[in-house]
Amino acid sequence: MTGVKRLLLSSQSELFRYAMQLTGEECAAWDLLQDTSVRILMHKRCYSEQGSFLAWARVVMKHIFYNRQKVLLRQSLLFADGYSLLNDAPLAVAEECADGFYLTNEVLALIDRLPARQGRAFRLFIDGYSYADIATAMCVSVDNVRNYIHSARVALRKMLGG
Repeated sequence: MTGVKRLLLSSQSELFRYAMQLTGEECAAWDLLQDTSVRILMHKRCYSEQGSFLAWARVVMKHIFYNRQKVLLRQSLLFADGYSLLNDAPLAVAEECADGFYLTNEVLALIDRLPARQGRAFRLFIDGYSYADIATAMCVSVDNVRNYIHSARVALRKMLGG
């Protein structure tokens, strides 16, 4: 068993307590702990034995948790109000509406009609990825990503009659 695996196994209870602090619910904490463990094992070469393993693992867990929160926020915005993602203004959580599911499917279908790069960039954006992450995934500059997302917003507004 490698050093990182051994350290991970011995830190499970501490990491679970931290996951509980972040999530506030047991099932979500177990899921977060599992995702963190998988991420640590996938990237065990990134751990520097000079630092504290538990501190490093908590940072990994915190990043996973916050990334999930960003994704959930963006998805709730899309489900609550499909038009809100099309505005350049800061996003605000809208109240759930009865036809949110229909509106979401309508917006997703319209995204599929966008040019390939715009559609891909916009889908990654609403999934919670940062401009830098999208740029890396698409092998383009961050400025290109901004342009794709802006163009997608403009096109979607026109398609929705706004």
